[in-house]
Amino acid sequence: YLDTMRVGGGGATLAWRGDVAVLTVNTMMGLDTIEEIDAAYAVIAERETSGLIIDLRQNTGGAFAVRPLVSHLITEPFDAGGFVSQPWNAVHQREPSQAEMEAVDPWKGWSIKSFWADVQADPVTRISFSPADPVFDGPVFLLTSKRTASAAELATDALKSANRVTIVGENTAGEMLSQKIYDVPGGFHLSLPIADYYSVVNGRIEGGGIKPDIETDAAEAFDVALRQFEIISTLFPMLRTAVSGPLSFYHPSAALLCRYSIGEQPSLLRNARRKFAVSL
Repeated sequence: YLDTMRVGGGGATLAWRGDVAVLTVNTMMGLDTIEEIDAAYAVIAERETSGLIIDLRQNTGGAFAVRPLVSHLITEPFDAGGFVSQPWNAVHQREPSQAEMEAVDPWKGWSIKSFWADVQADPVTRISFSPADPVFDGPVFLLTSKRTASAAELATDALKSANRVTIVGENTAGEMLSQKIYDVPGGFHLSLPIADYYSVVNGRIEGGGIKPDIETDAAEAFDVALRQFEIISTLFPMLRTAVSGPLSFYHPSAALLCRYSIGEQPSLLRNARRKFAVSL
């Protein structure tokens, strides 16, 4: 049932604030949620979209909708992490190294039932992402709260590890154990953890969560992200008219990395940093 489940629509919705797309994803469950995410990225690609806000503040997890959410934002494959289960823990008192992760073929399926079976049978289940068309390569802010959990944390961690998002909001829930659902008498269901997740970049997420780049109350995260886009739209067109050439611009107080075609001139960069700091 879980492999064919549809949540009834509304798992992912797309809205606009000017030319900034706002993709709200409230669950990672449902074939229709996957379809809605793919459709949203198609619309984003068709329009002149200056930036994207992904809202995961109410997302407590799910399953494979995480895949399109991440894949439309990357330009090359990368490893996000791996699930470690009892066959590994029975012979090791440590997490697997990156080399040990890479020695395992990435898990490619779409069946939750198959995933549960493979995770329980294999010591390490490697999680990787590959690009999906259309790819959005503009600036992205991802909103989190204390409720952001499970597969939503996997997406958050993966996009952060790929340097594709600036996270705004609260520390995530830290609930990243993979759970299997068992049927029990009386029509009840019992969920038991079967594997722990380790991020390639950030290590174990269970119990610690993911720290935002810009920490603020969840209720204020959306407005904070919009202000960052206002700074981008005001500052960088001015710099682009002055010079040309590639430059990575980083503002540490905003934990914001943006790549634009502006010149590699130290004096201009110093002035830009001062202006950026004042604007904040």
